[in-house]
Amino acid sequence: MNGRLWILLDEASKRYFVPGFTEATLLENLATYAEMCKGVDQFYMDPANAQVPIWQAMVVFGMKVKGSTPTEIETTMARLRIRI
Repeated sequence: MNGRLWILLDEASKRYFVPGFTEATLLENLATYAEMCKGVDQFYMDPANAQVPIWQAMVVFGMKVKGSTPTEIETTMARLRIRI
């Protein structure tokens, strides 16, 4: 599942996906589910990110929440885009 599917999901579907992922990655204590959905929405607003799997978009969101620098985030995003 990547951004092409994410943008087609309704809010309820996104809210089912997010808890499952966050419980597996321990992101749940860092942001609300609504904030995570909004962060992934923002990630996929850039068409260059459309092929990035949703779980990786959530990892990038987690980096932001955990205080990674913009340079670290951009480097990670560039690597994700190349792998596609």
